[in-house]
Amino acid sequence: MINENIYYKVLSEFFSKRGFYTFVDYPVYGAGSVRVDVLAYSKHSNTIVSVEVKRRFMKRYILQLMSYMKFSDYVYLALPRDRFESMRRSSKETLNKLGIGIITVRQCSEISIELRAQRSPLLSEEHRKYVLRRLQKLCKGYED
Repeated sequence: MINENIYYKVLSEFFSKRGFYTFVDYPVYGAGSVRVDVLAYSKHSNTIVSVEVKRRFMKRYILQLMSYMKFSDYVYLALPRDRFESMRRSSKETLNKLGIGIITVRQCSEISIELRAQRSPLLSEEHRKYVLRRLQKLCKGYED
């Protein structure tokens, strides 16, 4: 079974190539808080994308993914390609209804968006603004 850390790198590169700043194992509200596996931020479109990497899908992950929807414009679950193919149709439908997208990784390099995320219906402007301010400060530091 593949180490999730390898996926972090591949996903970071995927979003970086599309103009996003990427952060791995990002503590959303500071130390000891919710940590997103890969958080991508586009300064151009002011968009936050959160990606949770899992070796396989289990329903208990839905609550974790939904918690990211408070501050993220889009939320994705990233899985190995073979695990996506063996996922139950009902699980895929549930994620789709919630607006959570699915990204697959194959052979540690091939990335496909299998299900596009929808703009988060649970987005809290207060939470989003807080996270945006922190990200904008970090990005400014990268540009200096």
